Amino acid sequence: MLLKTGDYTNSELSNIADETVEQFIERLRNKEPRYDYQVSYHAGNAGVAALEGNADALPPNTILSTWRGNRSLGAC
Repeated sequence: MLLKTGDYTNSELSNIADETVEQFIERLRNKEPRYDYQVSYHAGNAGVAALEGNADALPPNTILSTWRGNRSLGAC
């Protein structure tokens, strides 16, 4: 409500989300430039349970993968 995101079209809201994630990734790259980073959002009952112990779901060059709710952050 404070950001009034309900006033935006889906396209505008998508663009804002992309910009925010790109800023977050840029901060990570500035802290540790040796890695590339990927942020993913998963719908429904995702998160760690979505992997079900299947490491094949991660890119083969993944060094680190962490989950918070339905968001995963990977470093390659």
